[in-house]
Amino acid sequence: MRHSYKIKSAAAAVILSMVTFGAAAQNDSIMDIRPQGSELRIEAAGFGITIGQGETPRYSASYHRRARQPRVTTSLGIASIDLGFNTLPDVRYYGPWAGQGDFLDIRAGKSIRFAWEPAAVEVSLDRRGIVSLIGGLRLSADNYMFSEPYTISRNPGGVLMPEKLDGYIKKSKLTATYIGIPVRLSFSVGGKLDITGYASADMLLNAHTKYKKPKVKDNIPGLSPWRISAGGCLTFCNIGIYCDYSITPLFKEGTGADAHTVSIGLRFGI
Repeated sequence: MRHSYKIKSAAAAVILSMVTFGAAAQNDSIMDIRPQGSELRIEAAGFGITIGQGETPRYSASYHRRARQPRVTTSLGIASIDLGFNTLPDVRYYGPWAGQGDFLDIRAGKSIRFAWEPAAVEVSLDRRGIVSLIGGLRLSADNYMFSEPYTISRNPGGVLMPEKLDGYIKKSKLTATYIGIPVRLSFSVGGKLDITGYASADMLLNAHTKYKKPKVKDNIPGLSPWRISAGGCLTFCNIGIYCDYSITPLFKEGTGADAHTVSIGLRFGI
């Protein structure tokens, strides 16, 4: 192989010498061939090309190939933060809550979700980091602000029932806090734009109602101890718009209402 390479190199040198000699005999403005170190520069009619063992041209395929990403990365402290709004569309009342009015009509602009993901692990499913599987730990608080002066409390028999409040009520809301594990599948579709689909399993930590004035706060039973939700997020430069739906109802079966949460808002982070 080395002998063949030397023969080809010698032949190329002879041909280039002949071309150089022929070009030198003509007008320099037509063609100019000159060596530049280990390279050969050819210019003609205002255009030029360099032949040799220089740097890889910027137009080569290797230049555009996406750099390889670490297969496993972790985020601690603030992996992501969600700030959004909750709604309860198409609530159906039955049993003890039937005929009590649409007291679960809520003010979407005041019904805020805040979620914080302190830890996450991202596993790249391919060497270029285009498809990733992300799991984390999340704490979230969902607020539901009643449109009308209602709250939910236990009656003397211990049954959870809606209660209409008298007098001036500045605000009345229901708050539920959860701890959960979201699992996301993320696709990079170009640049820093990502499309993510996810599912989450959450456990209820606390549920309480609060209204004022005067300020009254009461822990209540009756909410589903588990929440399963699914959704998606469109992210650019780690700022995204998310939307998710609670597959499980907000309240326990038999309480008196079939209500599922829809949350829409912004996500900051992965």
